[in-house]
Amino acid sequence: MRKLLIIDTETTAKNQSVADFGAVLVDLSKPRGADGYGQVIRELGSYVYGEFDRLELWHDPYAPPESFWSKLNVAERQKAQEVEVTSGNRNIAAANWINHWLAEIADEFAPICTAYNWRFDRDVCRRTGINIDQFQHGMEWCLWGLAKRHYATDPAYTAHCIANDYMTPKGRIQFTADSVSNFIFWQRGNVEDPEPHTALEDAKIYELPIAQELFRHGLLDVLKSPTGETDNATS
Repeated sequence: MRKLLIIDTETTAKNQSVADFGAVLVDLSKPRGADGYGQVIRELGSYVYGEFDRLELWHDPYAPPESFWSKLNVAERQKAQEVEVTSGNRNIAAANWINHWLAEIADEFAPICTAYNWRFDRDVCRRTGINIDQFQHGMEWCLWGLAKRHYATDPAYTAHCIANDYMTPKGRIQFTADSVSNFIFWQRGNVEDPEPHTALEDAKIYELPIAQELFRHGLLDVLKSPTGETDNATS
C-alpha cells in the first residue's frame, strides 16, 4: 500500500514564495482513533529561512480590516508564528534542510505527493527551492480536484454549504478545504474551528480527513498500486 504525503504552504506577499511549509506522511489504509483518519507516520512544520524571517506574509489588500487576510492582521499573524518558534512547535529551516527531510521520506517510503491545491503549492515550492519533484505527483491526485468531482453532485454537501454560507461571491458552492472538511466533520458529529492557515495544521487536521474520505470512496486507488507501477507525473 502506497503512502501519501500531503503538503501545504503559506506564502509571502512580494515573491509568492513559501514562508511556512507543512507536510504529513500518512497511511490511509490504517485509519486510527474514533474519527477513523489515516495513520500519521511522519510530519514536518517549518518556517522557511530567508522567506519567513525577511518577507511580509501574503495578504489581500482589498480584504476588510476584520478579515484574517487583511493587511492589518499581518503583524498579528507574524507574532503568532514567532510564538510557535519560541514554544518549540516550529523550527526555522533553510529550503535545503527541508529537502533533506523530504529526501529521507522519498527514499524510505516513495509516497505519492499531493496538496489541496496542487498547482499552487507545486509552483510556490519550486520557486522557493523546495524539491517536491523527487516524488510521484500530478494534477490527477490534487485533493481539490478530487473533492470537487466527488462532492459537486452530492445534495447533502450542497445543502450544507448553503446553510453555512460556504458560497462564492457569485453564489456558487465552494469547494475549499474549509468547506469540504467542515462537511466531513459535520457528518461525523465533530466540530472544528476554520482552518488556522498554518501549513502543518491545515494539512494534518483538515486535509488529511478529506484525503481519507476520498480514499474511502475510491478516488485515491492509485495508493493501492505497488511502488513504481504508476508513471511519474510531471504536472
